[in-house]
Amino acid sequence: MGWGIKSSLRNCYEYLLKRRCPAVRRWIWNDTTQYGEFQTLWSLADRRRRGTVVEVGANDGIFCSNSYPFIERGWKGVLIEPNPLIYSRLEELHQRRDAVKMFNLACGSTEGSLPLYMGKDGQSGYATLSSEHSWWYNATRSDHKVVVSVVRLERILDEASCPEDFDILSVDTEGFDYEVLCGLNLARYRPKVI
Repeated sequence: MGWGIKSSLRNCYEYLLKRRCPAVRRWIWNDTTQYGEFQTLWSLADRRRRGTVVEVGANDGIFCSNSYPFIERGWKGVLIEPNPLIYSRLEELHQRRDAVKMFNLACGSTEGSLPLYMGKDGQSGYATLSSEHSWWYNATRSDHKVVVSVVRLERILDEASCPEDFDILSVDTEGFDYEVLCGLNLARYRPKVI
């Protein structure tokens, strides 16, 4: 095959399987990530048979989940989701898994409580602690909010007895990622992949 055909096939694969056919990815590889990130994350984790994945903004545990493919393969998980309604679905999904620790909390650089703004799209799980005003938030964030407890990520990892050199840290908090990372002492906890 010439380079043009290989390149075209790769582009087709990228477009169809990663962007347009998440159901096919889930069926073939048990991949629930948004754009097929699982293959890359698994490769970066040296395709380990066992490990630990931490997901901040775990949603319902399936929708756009970076942790689910690993948990299904026997990995331990620490899953954090602040939205009470979405957390109940996450808890229902993993309630019988002893290797999965779940927390109905938000993470930030300081502890306390903050309003969690819900998304305009209803029940998808989109929510953010960010009160920033921009075209993106104006288009996606609603005025509906609930007050949630905010703790430092390091505190949750301590409570979950997470290994200090765990494998994967996934943070998807809709614009609050920096604050989440500021709540983690990276001199102590050393995730292999963030």
